[in-house]
Amino acid sequence: MINFFIICVIILITLVGCGGTEEATAPAAEAGFTVDDQFIGMSELTTLGIREFYANIRPGTDREEIRNYRGVAVRDILAHFDIDTPDATIIIHSYDGFVASISMEEALQEGQAYIAIWQDGEYFIQRGGYWAAAPFQLVMAQDIFAQRFARYITELVIQ
Repeated sequence: MINFFIICVIILITLVGCGGTEEATAPAAEAGFTVDDQFIGMSELTTLGIREFYANIRPGTDREEIRNYRGVAVRDILAHFDIDTPDATIIIHSYDGFVASISMEEALQEGQAYIAIWQDGEYFIQRGGYWAAAPFQLVMAQDIFAQRFARYITELVIQ
């Protein structure tokens, strides 16, 4: 009986281990969004430097969660397009109609505003649904209640 149990455990471990060997699929090079009517795609985002960062949030509960992300700092995207309007507001439009805004000051602050493509080991595009059309999320790393975490980003407008 014990031998049967050990064999079952070995088979289970082997099967579970085989499922995690595939590399996660990143968004296609043509996936992207616009910044003041100028398109930026995955290939450009990659050249700007995909960073790993963390956000400590409270997702509607009393407990805090530390989430791991990868993405590009909004300040780097703005620099890429030579956008330097200190008193501006950035309006973030999402595929599902959601709209959020951040100040230029917040966008330029180190470690604050990111356009993420990955969370906790998974590219957003792998989730399907709206993520397939717009696999990007605004993450305000210091916004503990995640009220301006805009998903499915399609456009950033500078006003």
